[in-house]
Amino acid sequence: MPRTLDETYERILDAVQDSYFEEVRTVLAWLAFSVRPLAVAELAEACSIRFDANDDTTEPYLEEGEHDALVGLFDVISPLILVGEPTRGDPLHAFRYIQNDNLNEDDLPMKYDKACYTQVVRLAHFSVKEYLVSSRLQQSLSSLSRYALREMEVHWFLSQNCCAYFLLFLQNPLVATWIDEQRDLIQSRSRPPEGQIQKLLENFITAYPLLYYATCVWAEHQTWAETGVGSCPTRGKLHLRVLESDRTRFAWFRVAHQQNWGPANGLARNASSGNDTYDGTKTLYWASLLGLKHTVSFLSDHMSQQEIRHESGGYHTALHAAAYCGHETIMEMLIARGADVNCAGGELNTPLQAAAQGGHEKVVDALLANGADVNIKGGKYGTALSAASSFGHERIVSRLLKSDIHPETLNFVADKQGSALELAARKGHTDIVQALLQAGANHGSAIMEALKEKKDHVVRLLVAHGADLNMQFPGYSKDGVHQYNCRQYAEYYSSDCSISVLEWAVQIASDEIVQEILDAGADATTVSREVLMCVAKKGFSHKFNMLVDAGAEIEHSYNDVLEMAVQSRSVEIVELLVRAGVKATPEQMKRVTDPPAQVSSTGGRQGTSRRGDN
Repeated sequence: MPRTLDETYERILDAVQDSYFEEVRTVLAWLAFSVRPLAVAELAEACSIRFDANDDTTEPYLEEGEHDALVGLFDVISPLILVGEPTRGDPLHAFRYIQNDNLNEDDLPMKYDKACYTQVVRLAHFSVKEYLVSSRLQQSLSSLSRYALREMEVHWFLSQNCCAYFLLFLQNPLVATWIDEQRDLIQSRSRPPEGQIQKLLENFITAYPLLYYATCVWAEHQTWAETGVGSCPTRGKLHLRVLESDRTRFAWFRVAHQQNWGPANGLARNASSGNDTYDGTKTLYWASLLGLKHTVSFLSDHMSQQEIRHESGGYHTALHAAAYCGHETIMEMLIARGADVNCAGGELNTPLQAAAQGGHEKVVDALLANGADVNIKGGKYGTALSAASSFGHERIVSRLLKSDIHPETLNFVADKQGSALELAARKGHTDIVQALLQAGANHGSAIMEALKEKKDHVVRLLVAHGADLNMQFPGYSKDGVHQYNCRQYAEYYSSDCSISVLEWAVQIASDEIVQEILDAGADATTVSREVLMCVAKKGFSHKFNMLVDAGAEIEHSYNDVLEMAVQSRSVEIVELLVRAGVKATPEQMKRVTDPPAQVSSTGGRQGTSRRGDN
């Protein structure tokens, strides 16, 4: 009897006939490094893929009869694997409708028995993988060491197999027609009926069981193959055939998007619509986005500086894509081969702004060291400083502030976004607000943004740093930046209204914040009649009293303010207004004091009263 697990596994592998070696090693590689357990049908397809790793021009193909061979292999290596029903955590969503017998006449014929789609295969124990990747196996006798799995090589093997399978899928005439129809819809800005794409893909999945896995996960395997320690295999580049064709990229995103899983969903800014897949982007762009450092090196070694600087896609250039995703090695590689660190364009504007938004400190440092200009303006957030401030990247903000940043950059206001300080205040990034204030940033409308988002800690900080509490802010400014939309709180405002910090606070902030603003010197005598109407209508009796105590003027003609208090049934506000000389009619007094009629649970009517703030 074997004394250890190693001896057990050695005895199992040693008993495998040489004629089964390739098949057994392939099965073990898939089961050890697939990102999830595979259905039997998926594993059967994986084991049937054939392609020439040394000749990328030859077409891959599927070898028939691999399912029968696989069943035979299960008997050979049965102690190493488990075959059975999926557990709760197994994401076999692609086959759920097969499990529920929801097949229809439009589906392609099932390639395997139903059980192959509903049963999964996995390694029997985590120690099986540990043994297969161990140095112990690598250093054992050649008859056993040939089963040793090297992580990067296996990920490369799985990626190339997935790409080969996807390319085979695209050769089907029905698939080609589907791709053309989908591209026409996207280009015409039309959308297919709800669920149509998913249903069309379900029609294919019976004949192509590995489709979803191959489409969603090939890029993960390729990335792991190229980012691990050691050298990546250089033979076989089927992934380039997926990346270099806009048609193939479109199909890749269209299939992967339906599964909401895998890197394909988060890579392209326009992936959901498919725009980024055929708008002129090149293979280098996608390799940089995915983090394929060996592929980028291979491609860029054979490209001109103009090709490396090619501008297109949601990220604008390959350098932008690498910077946004934090691929420092790739970024440095591109810069060394002539990429422009100050190329500006698109939503991210510059590579520096892309890295600042993505929160990649080392990339920001490398870009600055290579001459990136912190003062270039443009893009969604206007500057790299504003992007970092909005996303809360404090260390990057600190780095940028220590660079040669100009005052106009520090205070630049981007259309519909605001300045760096306003963005940080809006998001509640207190430390960044503090750093920007210390650097001399203008307050702008930062306190209004903090009030709007109820960031009390930021409000207190801005007050302590001397925010102008009596400045009037426009409800609708000409440049569209400060969209406070006063009408949300008072339909009585005109379209060109302006509002002070105090007037804004009494409508949306806590009593404590209002009192602190008053204590800091806000002038209550300037509070408008419209704001008093808003406060009265909301029944904020405590705030109303605070304003009056601080000097807000109540004129005898404020009958409309009193009517708002009556409607809110705020007895305290009504009484205060009456004491101030505003005349209330008997009918108004009756409405505010009589409990409102409500239907009780027994069908009768009962009264309730409302007094003061809720």
